[in-house]
Amino acid sequence: AQIRYSIPEEMKKGSLIGNIAQDLGLDLKRLRSGRARIVTGESIQYTELKADKGILVVNERIDREQLCGDVTPCS
Repeated sequence: AQIRYSIPEEMKKGSLIGNIAQDLGLDLKRLRSGRARIVTGESIQYTELKADKGILVVNERIDREQLCGDVTPCS
């Protein structure tokens, strides 16, 4: 299954992005025992999956200009 979230830039480290377990309809026990992971094409891990809580949080501050430059939309 796949899910997408829009993340406003400049969110503080540790800010909640979304509840993966709830949004995918998974119970926490299954999420913890599985091999859930976040796949991005970036060398910097901007997000972190907290599998014990089933949530996705900001791991590094996101700067749109640094990531995308003048490209619009930025995704």
